[in-house]
Amino acid sequence: MTSSDWNPTWLPSDLIEWWGQASVVVGNWLYIDGGEIWGKSFPQDNSPLLCSFSINLSSSWNTSDYAALIFAHPNISRVGPEAADMMTRKPTMWYDPVEKSIFRFGGWSYYSPPVAVYSSPVSDEGNVNWTVKYTGGIHQSSSVASFSGFTSASYALWVATPTSYYSLGGNMVGSTDPGLVGLGNNSVPMTGMVEYNFEKGLWTNSSSTDYGGTVFGGHSGFGSGGEGLYVPIFGQEGILVFLGGDAPFTQAILSKGSNPVPMNQITIYDIQSRKFYLQSAGGDSIPFPRANFCAVGAGSSDNSTWEIFIYGGFHLGDINSYGLDKVYILTLPAFRWFEAPAIGGTVRSSHRCQIIGKRQMLSIGGHGNDYDDQDPWKSGMGIFDMSELTWGFNYDANAAAYARPALVTNYYNTSSQFPTFDNASLEAVIKFTQNDSSVTLNNSTSGPSSANTSTSTSGGTSNAPASSQKSKVGAIAGGIAGGVAAAILAILGYLFWRRRQKRQEINIAKLTSDSTSVLPANTTGMHEMEEQRRITELNAGLRPEMDEQRGISELNGGVMLEMDGSSIVNERVGKILR
Repeated sequence: MTSSDWNPTWLPSDLIEWWGQASVVVGNWLYIDGGEIWGKSFPQDNSPLLCSFSINLSSSWNTSDYAALIFAHPNISRVGPEAADMMTRKPTMWYDPVEKSIFRFGGWSYYSPPVAVYSSPVSDEGNVNWTVKYTGGIHQSSSVASFSGFTSASYALWVATPTSYYSLGGNMVGSTDPGLVGLGNNSVPMTGMVEYNFEKGLWTNSSSTDYGGTVFGGHSGFGSGGEGLYVPIFGQEGILVFLGGDAPFTQAILSKGSNPVPMNQITIYDIQSRKFYLQSAGGDSIPFPRANFCAVGAGSSDNSTWEIFIYGGFHLGDINSYGLDKVYILTLPAFRWFEAPAIGGTVRSSHRCQIIGKRQMLSIGGHGNDYDDQDPWKSGMGIFDMSELTWGFNYDANAAAYARPALVTNYYNTSSQFPTFDNASLEAVIKFTQNDSSVTLNNSTSGPSSANTSTSTSGGTSNAPASSQKSKVGAIAGGIAGGVAAAILAILGYLFWRRRQKRQEINIAKLTSDSTSVLPANTTGMHEMEEQRRITELNAGLRPEMDEQRGISELNGGVMLEMDGSSIVNERVGKILR
């Protein structure tokens, strides 16, 4: 299919919400993957978007007028030794500079898919070509460790650095892994922090029992629905910051907002020492506890401070709690919260934020606060200037570099740079001075033939030269607006048809009995739910995730629009102009 075949839109004009997508920036390209779409013209409520998109960041654009490339997910068998299924919401996606590829892993599934990690090489053209990189149950050839007991996680607090991917906690859902025997469609929290080392190609899992500690009731390291960020300017190898979300007290079937993490309690992980710390944050504008919000980070030009911007989310299942439409800023090393005076934000959760260019935060999709109201933002996207603290809809490829907001600078001009530390060892980590002054925005990436190294988000990567290609052994481990919708409906129709064809070949019992993922011993006694596909996922409070009036229905696999199956290809589908 050529670009001339495409209507210049790809999201329906009656879009209600688009949530659960993943994103990453590499070089001059923004990659967005999947998510779930709700629109008034759709024949069913929840429609998975089985595609990836790439948008060129080398020139300026508006959220109502831009160009994108679209790529259908590959036709991967759900049975056999290399089985996989990309139909998940809120997967993690990051850039691996060793492989020069973007990776995709985890998320909340519609069915019980085989556990797998996917990768796609990046290029100057912004192409996406997903293949299965790892599948569950593969063992290290060096016999260092086995990962047959690990499973895919949803709502984990995750982040990527220049050298590794980290995933803290998250949830196990019976529909996410056929090996979770006895869990049904229920969800239980996971403990531990998974690390994937890019250079070694090694997956490991370490204890997270220090995460939260007694501050949150001694919950043994459980956490989900929060955010993780990489801050490169503190510590010998940088630190990871985890904030927000929910911290269940025990590993029991989840309930909505069982133990929200206070936003004045920040968890720090020092990469060099591999230790967790807790630090109190202050300020007159500490945000409400929340889950399913988004976060990005940026550093001052002299690397003396680092600002974390959070937006959206919901509080105890309520998306209309005070401040959920606002942007808040946490500055380090002062550990001080500020409320951005910006107007124009809207309430939304389960969205994705990504730094694009040098100083702008792009908010992508998310749940709104009404089942029938259309998203007020074109393409479900808004753009926030992190220096001027203003909302808009124009991406500026030539914007000036990030400068610390004036309200933050004013604070440092009159107050101490450091707080009263809760731990002397953490104080030493934060006060450690790095000699490298080249660090810019959090999780910047250096892609092929690209000078744009200023993009960031939680779960992104940091600027680092790509190393030589390494062979990787190992295994899986736990955890655009308006317009006519004909094109995207056609794609969805074909993909739903394709999925139905595959489903007819699946022996569910075989999937369950052959799975190499297992339920940990301390999760026994979980009861099966009624056969109604009602997912009680944590951290939702809204339509698909935890609305008890409208549980997730199993997708019917029916064709949404009739079309010639030969009209769609499995890789690059075409260029769409907005």
